[in-house]
Amino acid sequence: MLYAKGAKVTIVARTEAKLKKAAETISKEGKGQVQYFCFDLSNPDVNKVEELFTQAEDKFGNVEYLFCNAGSSLPTMFLEADLDYYESQMKTNYLNYVKTSQTMAKRMAQRRSGTIVYVSSILGALTCVGYSAYSPSKHAIKALADVVRIELAPYNVNVHLFLPGSILTPGYYEENKMKPEVSKRVEGTADFLEPDKCAHILLNGMERGNYLITTEMLFELTNPASIGSCDRSNVLLNLALAPLSVLTNYFINYVNHSEMAKEKLKKE
Repeated sequence: MLYAKGAKVTIVARTEAKLKKAAETISKEGKGQVQYFCFDLSNPDVNKVEELFTQAEDKFGNVEYLFCNAGSSLPTMFLEADLDYYESQMKTNYLNYVKTSQTMAKRMAQRRSGTIVYVSSILGALTCVGYSAYSPSKHAIKALADVVRIELAPYNVNVHLFLPGSILTPGYYEENKMKPEVSKRVEGTADFLEPDKCAHILLNGMERGNYLITTEMLFELTNPASIGSCDRSNVLLNLALAPLSVLTNYFINYVNHSEMAKEKLKKE
């Protein structure tokens, strides 16, 4: 979408074949420019990140928008999970955001211009059984964005936090292959979005100047009681929804407990 408006787009991922295919798809949608770099963001070396940004800016000029959206989710139950998986999720889903965004934030702060977008998840504000490794890493991103937004404001660097629901990507289908049945039941009839629709919602929210952006009506109902002290787009609306927000959060908690109780009975 940004490319269609004439933007110079740089994409980064581990697999060159996928990057090449993505670049070819993007190049058909407008009059912008696109380049790509093969780079493993799961646990990047900061010096390598610095080199990556230098290469990107050498051709396309200053990075004005940084979208941090690398990550993975392989849900499993807490009692069955390998402890190494928790460390892996924090490295992939959280620490890579810290390293890449801090490196670029220093450049943006120096020139007093730029925007950083942290892509978390609806599970960065809510909870669901089966996501005891993934959800904390996404909550950490929200906390990071809440603080970084305040610290970068004097430097004219904007920060947005995106909390999408389920997006129909190849990663989501891989996630579903190992998702516990109890997690699927809690997820229920949640909305599933195509990537293009999800991107459209994000960009519209950014254009409106919203800090918190989500694809889920459920989050709109729960956020007055669940987002803490971060910036709110509509304080009056949050106050009006506060009683309903408490009830909605209670209901989500009830569904999680109820489904876990059913799961226990099935195993007895």
